[in-house]
Amino acid sequence: MHNKKGMKIGIICFVIIFILVVVFTIISFKTKKENPNENSSITTNENTQTGTTKTSMSNQKITIKDLLNYKEAPESDFYTASSSDGGLIITGYEGNDEILVIPEIIKGKKVTEVNAIFTNDTKVKAVKFPDTVTTISAGMFINNENIQTVILGDGLKVLPKNTFLYSSVSEVKIGKNLSEIKDLSFPNCKNLKQIYIPENVKTIDITAFFGCTSLVIQGKSNSSAEEFVKQAKEAEIYKNTKITFEEK
Repeated sequence: MHNKKGMKIGIICFVIIFILVVVFTIISFKTKKENPNENSSITTNENTQTGTTKTSMSNQKITIKDLLNYKEAPESDFYTASSSDGGLIITGYEGNDEILVIPEIIKGKKVTEVNAIFTNDTKVKAVKFPDTVTTISAGMFINNENIQTVILGDGLKVLPKNTFLYSSVSEVKIGKNLSEIKDLSFPNCKNLKQIYIPENVKTIDITAFFGCTSLVIQGKSNSSAEEFVKQAKEAEIYKNTKITFEEK
């Protein structure tokens, strides 16, 4: 009798434990169903500039339109120094944004110059220079394998030597007052497939696009852009390169 009583108690305990496991499983499943994004790999963060939530663009191509519609970075993200023209030189950037719109005014002064602060950078993917900037340092984006999109402000008149040397840039908007593209400005930019060069650009050094394996240069007929392509087709340094002109 004692053994039978023990067996009954054991069976009852087993049934109780089984019921508890089933109930716990049902509750857990219901909770997950009500919170489907709980373990999502998509991350969002608060845009302190606009006060709105934004989705990370880590795996997305940043376009000129994206850059034009983005808010200016806060002044506190930059290191600056005084320039000889009474404005400011940006000497460093410590923000965390992938898209960077440099402000025209910092500490009440115009930003007129930017040093080569994006060399070997692995964070910033798109940069818009303000129209107040008249000078950028040579080698601004040297070896930068993260940069995608750049807007050059209307204040810039000369694109310096080695600006995009060995960079991953794929889209560049040239300002309306740029008049000269110096030697080796875009060398070995393998991702640069197309660029529009406006009529205000009067001088393009023959080495400017050396190493760009396949490039369409757009521009007006009889412009410096068209003349450059004609010369490039005859130049020895472009014999293994496909550079074509497209009127636009």
